[in-house]
Amino acid sequence: MQVISPNLFIYSGLLFIILELLTGAATGFDLFLAGVALLLGGGTFILLKTLWSAVITTTLVITIYFLLFRGMLRDKLISTTTHKINIDKLVGAKGTVIKNISSQKAGQVKIEGEIWRAISNTDLKKGEIVIVDSIEGVTLKVKSLV
Repeated sequence: MQVISPNLFIYSGLLFIILELLTGAATGFDLFLAGVALLLGGGTFILLKTLWSAVITTTLVITIYFLLFRGMLRDKLISTTTHKINIDKLVGAKGTVIKNISSQKAGQVKIEGEIWRAISNTDLKKGEIVIVDSIEGVTLKVKSLV
């Protein structure tokens, strides 16, 4: 009579994989790999019919992952690429209003292929050419070129 079934390993592995999917890889892929290790352990349990084969397989896969691959995989999955921008170069740049701007409501302008949030002291209509007067955070303060 077996107290532990291979299904325990398999269902636990599937649960870990589902949890990884639900968290959106927030754990850095660790739950997924633990789930795979448990599935492999369950598979060896079924093939060799011993609990120890499942425990050894699961432990070995998790240990190899943590010692050899975790850092490399985490760097690839969670790496953030930053691009430095020189927002000051936009001061004096010309753009086109693509969403109406009023003195009470921000709109949008397109400058060099990029769309920016913009404000103005005067009403500006879609299609008008504007020039960037200053920058406040990520909002451009623009005025009519005319």
